[in-house]
Amino acid sequence: MKTTPCSLLPFLVAVLAGNSAVLANSPPTLNPIPDLTLSEDSGNHVVALAGISSGAPEEVQTLTVTAVTSDPNLIPAPLVQYTSPNATGALTLTPAVNASGTATITVIVNDGQPADNTVARSFVVTVVPVNDLPTLSDIPDQIVDEGKATAIAVTVSDVETPASSLIVSGSSSNPALIPATNLAFGGSGTNRILTIIPAPKQFGTATINVIVTDTAGATARTEFQVMVNAQIQIKMAEASPIVIWSATNAVLQHCIEWGQWEDMLPEATSPYSVPPSGARFYRLRKR
Repeated sequence: MKTTPCSLLPFLVAVLAGNSAVLANSPPTLNPIPDLTLSEDSGNHVVALAGISSGAPEEVQTLTVTAVTSDPNLIPAPLVQYTSPNATGALTLTPAVNASGTATITVIVNDGQPADNTVARSFVVTVVPVNDLPTLSDIPDQIVDEGKATAIAVTVSDVETPASSLIVSGSSSNPALIPATNLAFGGSGTNRILTIIPAPKQFGTATINVIVTDTAGATARTEFQVMVNAQIQIKMAEASPIVIWSATNAVLQHCIEWGQWEDMLPEATSPYSVPPSGARFYRLRKR
């Protein structure tokens, strides 16, 4: 009687069908994949795949690798990079924006055979929530007249904190011109109103910082400049014009046409009667 060597038995199954014998297919292989922990909004993450094979050295097969997610709202369709018959590949995971939780990712290797043709490895991806910074609309620079208030629309929002719970505050680089107490915030929800009230009898420029803070203490800020224009008035009297101003931090200057601006000496006070000395121009400079 002819016998088959024992060393061939793992690879040979005698299936009698007439005079034919069929070799059994070995399932493909894939190494286990460890669980993964990511931070929310952390971008792309590449997971290495290793131990990919047809399952037996003598089986030359075209292998395909696919991956599925249990929660596409957290981890959308994973991207597989693999070329058969390499033993390694890669899997790219990209958590959805502002999403957190857990999802099971299953990687499947298929050798294309009728039976025993797949191996699957699953691992858990945990996306840890991260507090998102609040947002604050940009505010353009402002020009206002001395002694006049101005109101500015400000839009705020946050992913986790309700808009009604966001705190909006402000500061001024020039408290003498615009005190912090003269920055008044109104409105509600996402739509806020900032009212700026310059100090009386002052002009110049101030940088205003507006800050929004969420319930976790995270902040966002924007800054803009406010230019307060001095008000000057010239009254035409019978004898001579009269220059009138109210700003206490102002110095009256004069010049002739195409001349240099010069301070009035001695320093003029409001109201100032213009002497009959020909055509002159007048302005205020900040003291």
